[in-house]
Parts: sequence; C-alpha cells; structure tokens
Amino acid sequence: HQIYYGFLSPKRVGMELAHLGIEFYKQHKRAPTHEEQVQFYYGEPVDPADFFIMSTKFAGLGALPPLICGQETQIYFLAAPGVMSLTLETYREIIYDLMFLRPEKPFREYPENDLNDIKLLREFLEQNKSRIFGLGKQIGTFWIPIR
Repeated sequence: HQIYYGFLSPKRVGMELAHLGIEFYKQHKRAPTHEEQVQFYYGEPVDPADFFIMSTKFAGLGALPPLICGQETQIYFLAAPGVMSLTLETYREIIYDLMFLRPEKPFREYPENDLNDIKLLREFLEQNKSRIFGLGKQIGTFWIPIR
C-alpha cells in the first residue's frame, strides 16, 4: 500500500493537464492513454485513490487529485489543516470508517428484507434535509467551516 501526501496543487488543474497532454502529443504523436496521463502527471504509475483526506475549506471537486479519484474514492474533510488535525486518533477514525462503517459497494439494489433499513434511512434524511456541508465564515483572511 502507498500513501501520498500532496500540497500546493495548481489552481487550474484542467489547464495543467491540457498542457501535459499537448507535451505528450508532441513527444509521441498520439493522445495519451489514461495510464500514460497518470504517469506523465505524477511521474510514476499511481493506482486509483481508495480514499482522500482534505483539510481546510471545502473546495469542490477541483481539490481532488486529478486522474486518480473517481466514484469509488471515499472523501474525508478535516476542519483544521492536516498538520494540526491529522493525528494518530483522527487517522484511526478514518481507517475504522473505511474498514467497518462504509458499505462494500456504494450502490446496490435493496432486497425486501432491508425495508427497515430503508425506513431508518428515510427518517435520517428527513431529519437532516436542511443540513449543508461546506458552509463557513471568514475570520480575518481565513475561511473556516461552521458545521
């Protein structure tokens, strides 16, 4: 298993990828495959990310590592910067969540014996229909999440 730690991603990832694609085309006279794009961008072959931990503000999907995050990637947001909040305890909580609390497959058909689970899920969604993740406020020049 490999863990990658990234920081200071470019603000315009799409443009950087476009320029890398152009450079690849100049060198090889063809468009790169997905695997070649990944290797060209990261400098080595990188498997799809199983999970991604993001600190500071919710920056949308543009904050995810390009080319290696997809539907199967589990995403976790930390309220404080990683150096402050990615402690042994928070990392253990994330690993526990990945191993025991997340479903094996994100989408599935519900057999009739799961009707009680569907009822509980509906109740949860009704109770939380007005919750919004990513709301924040400004403290000086800093943005922080409020819930």
